[in-house]
Amino acid sequence: MTNIWALTKVLIKNNVLGFSGTKKKGKKASSKWAPVGFALTIGFCVIVLGLPTMIGIDYLLEQIDLSELLLSYALPIGALTSIIFGSFSVLSVFYFSKDSEQLLPLPIKSSELLVAKFIASLVSEYLILLMFIFPIIFGVGIGINAGILYYLYSLIICVLMPVI
Repeated sequence: MTNIWALTKVLIKNNVLGFSGTKKKGKKASSKWAPVGFALTIGFCVIVLGLPTMIGIDYLLEQIDLSELLLSYALPIGALTSIIFGSFSVLSVFYFSKDSEQLLPLPIKSSELLVAKFIASLVSEYLILLMFIFPIIFGVGIGINAGILYYLYSLIICVLMPVI
């Protein structure tokens, strides 16, 4: 199990986040703070740009009695976005990455490698959902003053969407 988590960490760092630990000639290696900067950038996009935009759109649609229109189109568009970006993510993690040649001679099972690649692909899907779907769902929830059950169902849908 520890092999899976260590391998998943390496695959996420190299494949999903796009950071390599190798030092190239004349360039510095990426620091350990690069993933933190990546997370802060995504957080900025979601919180500062996405939520106020969705709250404003929901407010405008509320004025013409079409507030349910945003949610009825958001989830299918989110699923389509997840499928399109997910297909590229799965192809890049499983097939186009050059790490299999280096990882297969190591003392790890092929099933552990497969599970680690699946988890890395799933993390990529959740990052895509975080950027595209969470602002819509939570912005509409704030706009309509939804209760805790709305957020619970939304969280369940967002967690299950990439797996399904």
